[in-house]
Amino acid sequence: MQVDFLEETLKLCKENGLNTAIETCGYAPWENYERIAPFVDVFLFDIKSTDSAKHKEYTGAPCERIMENCAKLAKIAKRLVIRVPVIPEFNCDRESLTNIVRFAESIGVQEVNFLPYHRMAASKYEFLGREYWDPGMDRLEDSVVEECISGIETPVQLKLHG
Repeated sequence: MQVDFLEETLKLCKENGLNTAIETCGYAPWENYERIAPFVDVFLFDIKSTDSAKHKEYTGAPCERIMENCAKLAKIAKRLVIRVPVIPEFNCDRESLTNIVRFAESIGVQEVNFLPYHRMAASKYEFLGREYWDPGMDRLEDSVVEECISGIETPVQLKLHG
């Protein structure tokens, strides 16, 4: 959201031979991505759901802007990896994860990483004075995610990062 500072920092990194990566939820204005894309080696782009109503219910925002930005970025980014936080009771099912993989295919993304839920963000929420949603577990087992993505036939490289 601080695109002026980010653009200048990325330019300095590139001028000094450093590789750059940006992790994003994808909700920033498209113009921001357009400005920084020439200076970014890899975008790590979170897609939590392709169901806009469900996305809005759980995150507070619909997913159309996110998906549009991801599709546009896929055309101009040097490398774009979709990252999927796999969250119990939200998207931890084969249909939800398959829909994200199909979206990746449709925009030409070659890699999707699945990140099993963990409670590491709980302290951030506490610090910000915000309520943390608790699915009643410390960590989603890798085997649960593996079961959800097994059998998804795709040319996209699927990786589990547990």
